[in-house]
Amino acid sequence: MATYRLKRLVAPALLVLGTALQNPVAAQDFTGPTQNPFGIISITPLVTAHELVDLDADGDLDLFTGGLADGELSAFYFQENIGSSAEPTFDRLYANPFGLNVVPESGSFYPSFGDVDADGDLDLITGSYLGIIYYENIGTAQRPEFGTPELNPFNLNVAGLDRTVFPELVDFDNDEDLDILLSDVAGDYFYCQNIGNNSTPNFDISQSTPFGLRSNDNITFLRTVDIDDDADLDVIAGSQSYYNNIEGVFGAEIYYYKNIGDVSAPNFEGVDSVLLDADVLRNFAIPAMGDLDADGDLDLLASQFQATTFYYENEGNNTTPLFNSKSEGDFGIHQYEFQLGVSSNINYLTVPELVDLDADGDLDLIYGGANYIDNYITGIDSLYGRLKFYENVGTAISPEFALPTKAPFEIVDTYITANPSFTDIDGDGDLDLFVTEYYGKVTFYENTGNAQTPVFANQLENPFGLVFEDYEISKLIFADMDNDGDEDCFNNQYNKTVYFENTSTNGEISFQNKGNNFNIALPEILVEETIFQDVTDIDNDGDYDLFIFSYDPTQLFYFENIGTAQNATFAEAIAIPIGTSSFSDDYLLFPVFVDLDADGDQDLMFGSTINGAVFYYENNDSLPVNIIQNKPLNISIYPNPANDVLYISNFETVEKVEILNTVGQMVQQVNQPQNNISLNGLPAATYFVKITDKKGAQAVQKLHKQ
Repeated sequence: MATYRLKRLVAPALLVLGTALQNPVAAQDFTGPTQNPFGIISITPLVTAHELVDLDADGDLDLFTGGLADGELSAFYFQENIGSSAEPTFDRLYANPFGLNVVPESGSFYPSFGDVDADGDLDLITGSYLGIIYYENIGTAQRPEFGTPELNPFNLNVAGLDRTVFPELVDFDNDEDLDILLSDVAGDYFYCQNIGNNSTPNFDISQSTPFGLRSNDNITFLRTVDIDDDADLDVIAGSQSYYNNIEGVFGAEIYYYKNIGDVSAPNFEGVDSVLLDADVLRNFAIPAMGDLDADGDLDLLASQFQATTFYYENEGNNTTPLFNSKSEGDFGIHQYEFQLGVSSNINYLTVPELVDLDADGDLDLIYGGANYIDNYITGIDSLYGRLKFYENVGTAISPEFALPTKAPFEIVDTYITANPSFTDIDGDGDLDLFVTEYYGKVTFYENTGNAQTPVFANQLENPFGLVFEDYEISKLIFADMDNDGDEDCFNNQYNKTVYFENTSTNGEISFQNKGNNFNIALPEILVEETIFQDVTDIDNDGDYDLFIFSYDPTQLFYFENIGTAQNATFAEAIAIPIGTSSFSDDYLLFPVFVDLDADGDQDLMFGSTINGAVFYYENNDSLPVNIIQNKPLNISIYPNPANDVLYISNFETVEKVEILNTVGQMVQQVNQPQNNISLNGLPAATYFVKITDKKGAQAVQKLHKQ
C-alpha cells in the first residue's frame, strides 16, 4: 500500500485550481500560483553553456548561462558585468531573468543572441530536445524582457532531426539577415539559411554538413567568431575526444575551423585543428568567446560537465590566438560544486519551510525533499533526503533568495525524504530543527549556536514521545494550540491528522499523543486520501484555524476555530479555491501559510512532487475594512515594488488616486493624475492604491514602497 501511494505522489497529473475565497471575517484572495518566485533556483546544473553578450547595452560583456540538470530540467542564469570592458566583474547570479520562462521538460539550455526581428534589441534562441525555442525581446536594448517562448518558429523544421540541437545565430552569407548554424549530439552540422529578410525570418534547413564542416562523431557545441581577424567568421567547436580510463570519464578538446573562403561563401573543408587540448575538461567542453580584457583579441571561457568554468586568456594576438594558462572562477563567474560522477538535485517531494533563520528580520527559505543521485561512474542510482538553505538577501517586504547552500544543514542525509520543521522547543531563544523522513522517522537537531548563526547538533531519533505510525510522507506542524506558552504538534498520517500535546515540565521536553483530539470531521472526499495540514490565524481573531490539503484531487479545506485560543473547536470544512493555473506532471504538497511580503496577511506556499519546484500564492485581498472594491478597471500601476515614482497606465481615464496604509487611513490623494505620482513623502511600507475612474468605478491594488 505504501509503495502504491508513493507512486501516485510522483505520477504525472494535471493541476487545476479554482478562483476566490469568501471569508466572513476577512477576504482572502490567493492569486497565482507563481513557480519558484523571488529568485528561487530549484536546480543545480550539471552542464552549463555560456554566452558573452552585452545584454544591457552599456558597452561591456555580461555573462548569460543556460544550465541543464537531471535530463530535462533546465534554467537560465544572468550575471551583469558591473566592472568594465577591460576589467570585468560579474555580479550575483539571477535565475530565469528578464521574464524568461523555461519550456517544461525541454532540456533547453544552449543560448544564442541576435536581433532576429531587426528592432534594435537582442532576441534569444536556445537549443533543446524539442528543437529550437525562440524568445522575442519585447523590452529594449538596455532593459530586455523576453516574451512567450515559441517552438521551432519561422519554418524551423529541426524537430525532424530527432536529437538535441545547439544553435548559433549568425549572418553566414553576408546578406544582412541572421542565419542559424547548428551542431548536435551526434557531432553533425546543419545550416538554416534565412531566405526571408532581417525583420521577417524564414529558415531553410536543406543543408547538412555545410561549408565542408566535418562531423566529430561526438556531441559538439559550436560558436562562430572571427578569431583570426580576417573579416570572415570561423567556427569554434567543443567536443569529446578521448576516454580517461583512470578517472572513468571522457576528456575534451576545442577545435578551430578556419574559414578559407570569404565573408559571403564560407569554406572550412580540411582545415580543422586543435585550438585547446584541455586536459582539465571532462566529458565535453562548451566554448564561449569574447574580448574579456579589452586588448583587441578574443579570450575563451570553457565550461565542462559538472558545470565548472575555466578562463583562458588569449596570450597571442588578434590574428594568431594562443591559449595556454587557465584559471578557475575569474571575474566572479559562479562555480557549482559537485562530487565526481554524481548528479545531485532536490527534485522530488519538495517541502518548503519559511522562518527567519538568521534573525535579520526577514523570512528565509529552507527547502527539503528527495535528492536523486545518478552516478555515471558506478552506475548505481539512489534516492535520499536533503535540506538546502536559501537566505533572503532582499527585505521582509520584497524577498529575494540567494543561491541555495547545504550549510548550516551539515546533517546526516535521510531516507528518501527530508521534511523540515522549526520551533524553539527548548526555549533558549533560537530555532531548533525537526526532520521527518520517509516512513515517519523523526530526527531532532538542537540548535547549539544562536539565533543569528545556527548550528544543528545533538541528534536524537524519535524524541520526546513523537513516535508516528509507519506512514511514508509527513511533516510536523508546531503551534501553541492550548495557549499555555509551549509549542504543541500536529502530524498528518495518511487520511487523518494527529495531535500531540506538549506536556513538558521542569525543562524535560515531552509530548503526549492525543489522536484526533479536536474531533475534526474530514469531508467525504478526504476519507481515503493522503492529506497535509497547516495552522494559522487566518481570520485574525487570536486563535489558530486549521487548513487541510488533499493533493489528489487537489483541494484545500478551511476549518475555522470557533472555540477559543485555549480550547479549540473546529467548524465544518469549507472548500477554498486558490487561483487558477495548471502545471503538468506536478502534484502540490505541504501547504505553508506565512506572511512572506510583510503586508499583514497570510500568503500560501506549496511544495510539489516532481520538478523540484515550490509554488507561491500571494494573498491579494486582505484589505482594511473601510476599503471597498467594485469592478476591476483597465488601469494598472507600476513598478511594484516602487521607489520614488509610481506610474499609471490609461491615466486619462482616472478621476483620482488614493493611497491608504494597512489600517485604511488615507496618506496621499491625487486628483486627475498625470502618468506618474511622486511617492517621495511616503516611508517604505505596504500600501493600498485605490483608483477611481471618471465613471465612478473603483479598483484596489496592493503596493510595496521601498
